[in-house]
Amino acid sequence: MLTLKLQRIGKKKQPHFRLIAIEKGKDPYDKSVEILGWLNPRTKEKELKKERIEYWLSVGAQPTDTVHNLLVSENILKADKRKTFKISKKRLAKKKKSDANDTNDSNEEKEDKKPEVKPEE
Repeated sequence: MLTLKLQRIGKKKQPHFRLIAIEKGKDPYDKSVEILGWLNPRTKEKELKKERIEYWLSVGAQPTDTVHNLLVSENILKADKRKTFKISKKRLAKKKKSDANDTNDSNEEKEDKKPEVKPEE
C-alpha cells in the first residue's frame, strides 16, 4: 500500500521536509515513488503539487496523520483534522492504573464522610 509521508531533509537544526509517495513499510529515506512537494516549517513556505496529490489519493494512497492535517489546511482534502499524537501502551497502562487508584480513593473518602449519628440522650 502506498502512503504519503514527510521526508526530512536539510541541515541539523534546520528542518526542511519533502512530501513523498512511498510504500508503507519502507524507510522514508529510501527511494520514493514520487516527490509531491516540499515544506519549510521555519519560514512556513510550502509548495505542493495539488494534481499529483489528488491522483495518488484517488489511487488509494493513505496520508499519515501529519500529512492529512497539512492537506486539510491547504484545502486539498475536505475532512476534519486528526490527532497527531499517540499515547504509548506503557503510559496508557500507567494512566489506567492511576485512574483506578483515584476511583478507589474517592470511594474510601465517601465512606469516611458519612455523617455520624449521635445517640439520643
